[in-house]
Amino acid sequence: VKTWPVIDRDGEPVAGSWLVGHDYIGSPNQCGTGATNCDYQDNVYLVTNVFPVTPHEETAPTAPTGLAGEVGEVGVVLNWNATDEDDVVGYHVERALSADGPWTRLTGSSPVDGTSFTDTNLPAAASAHYRVLAMDYSGTVSTGGVPSVEVTGLPEVDEPAVRINTGGGAVTTGGVSWSADQYFTGGKMYTNSAIGDIQGTTDDELYKSEHSAESNLGTFAYDIPVAGEEYLVRLHFAEIYHGATDAGAGGTGKRVFSANLEGGDTEIVDLDLNAEVGPMTAYVEEFEVTVTDGNLDIDFSASVDQPKVSAIEVLPVG
Repeated sequence: VKTWPVIDRDGEPVAGSWLVGHDYIGSPNQCGTGATNCDYQDNVYLVTNVFPVTPHEETAPTAPTGLAGEVGEVGVVLNWNATDEDDVVGYHVERALSADGPWTRLTGSSPVDGTSFTDTNLPAAASAHYRVLAMDYSGTVSTGGVPSVEVTGLPEVDEPAVRINTGGGAVTTGGVSWSADQYFTGGKMYTNSAIGDIQGTTDDELYKSEHSAESNLGTFAYDIPVAGEEYLVRLHFAEIYHGATDAGAGGTGKRVFSANLEGGDTEIVDLDLNAEVGPMTAYVEEFEVTVTDGNLDIDFSASVDQPKVSAIEVLPVG
């Protein structure tokens, strides 16, 4: 198998697009023997929306210059100058409520290929900071010293609730929409698609995935940007591995973990879902939290196996 990046008619790279050529062969020494010519044309595919798991480019592209933003009729309109690096395939736009972050990527997994972007889903804040990162063939993005711009005079909007399907994609259940997993640092996503019903809920799909640590006794965290101060935070859980369908052996003591919100005393201490409710059963804890820095911090750790969470709700109070 060989892989080549796709170039358009103007000689420009197409973001995340590759030509994949395949030849039938029994062993490496068959090349050039009889009909086996190793020309990689027995099967040829166009593969799109794919980037390397680990970017292989060692030098990150330089961030674009000339970033400017203003409030328009439908949102904040951003414009910037294109970079002159040949391997740049597009740009990612990020937003924060302060110049120091945390930054939220507005362009999802696919970069924009032009030099403008309109943010139509504005935060409940008087101003916002934006920055633009260049991305190359391999998925490497600009790092260090990326310039940002502050846009003031945002229209007043009610702060929406934040609902995250941690470990999974965007989903709507019971008429409520949950975003795909975001705002996390560390950990991994896991889904047990063999599970049929989750007990104790009608929102089954929300609990069949989880964000958990990379290894036993590992940690991960969520840093969720907010505009106000007082929030009701709901953490949703279900044990979908220990004792679950087509997964590990059940029983108490297989997973014991904790969760801390905004530092201070730990709100959830040594939670064992199998001891509380059993496997494949929804379990929810909720807390009133005061946030003073525009960023809700939630840290997960474990004393046995891996910490986990199925979904997070952040509801403005007042």
